[in-house]
Amino acid sequence: MSSGSLHLDFDLFLLMGMTCPIDRKIATVEQFDLTIEQAQAVGKHISDQLNFSPDQFSKLGNLLGVDVPEAEYPAVSYRSIIWPDLEFSAVGHAGYWHTGRFRRVESAAPLTLVNPLSIPIWSCTMDEVAVSFAEMEAGDSIPPYEEILFTAADGARYGAGFSWGLLQSIEKLPS
Repeated sequence: MSSGSLHLDFDLFLLMGMTCPIDRKIATVEQFDLTIEQAQAVGKHISDQLNFSPDQFSKLGNLLGVDVPEAEYPAVSYRSIIWPDLEFSAVGHAGYWHTGRFRRVESAAPLTLVNPLSIPIWSCTMDEVAVSFAEMEAGDSIPPYEEILFTAADGARYGAGFSWGLLQSIEKLPS
């Protein structure tokens, strides 16, 4: 199996666990000539292979077709197929998958984020939102789901939700 196929399968696993609307997921998987049911089956297959165990991180490396380095906190990454300007990086510890997040690849054009309500989902990462707006604070967080609260240039407060560090939603908070 090619690394592209492995990476698409892993992207589908990540996508199926995201908090975005189902119609967005359906439209995305259809671009790869898949049904949502096929994508869900791929996601479940990957999930079943990554059960919580002391060899979980090495299984992740195998699924991605990459070698896991010997280190206290080894890291693996791959360039996303669904989100080609992003790469997914995962960090392990003591054999377990510890964290995972998308980040923009260095060769991609940098983003300028100004109006929070005009930022489309999946267009930016949590790190990019964090450096673009003021008075950042953490909201609720249960990995891989995270929320941050921030103030935009207009002085309004916003909340942004992320899955795997990829933007899922932004809303203006009541004053």
